[in-house]
Amino acid sequence: MTDSGYWPDRRSLVSRPSKAELDRLAAEIAVERLVEERGIALSGEDTVKVGACPWCDTVAGLTVDREANTFSCSGCDAGGGPVEWVLAIEACRLLTRSSFCVRGCR
Repeated sequence: MTDSGYWPDRRSLVSRPSKAELDRLAAEIAVERLVEERGIALSGEDTVKVGACPWCDTVAGLTVDREANTFSCSGCDAGGGPVEWVLAIEACRLLTRSSFCVRGCR
């Protein structure tokens, strides 16, 4: 079947953000805010806060370092910055909707 020119090239429908754009987002968005917007209660007063991991059953396994703007989990080894948080949450949300998610998401 030949291309009629009616449908756009699928690759042009979703553009990949540049490294500079991802770096800008990582600098502007606080991981702590993203975690709390997900409904995860964080405790701690200093630069490091802890809470329940949305990917595993570790109650206080999720650590948020406010100074470094990163998260990590001692139970499932998830970790990264704001961009990685959003990617992991959204991927799990989409997979859960299609019932392919191995680890549950809260």
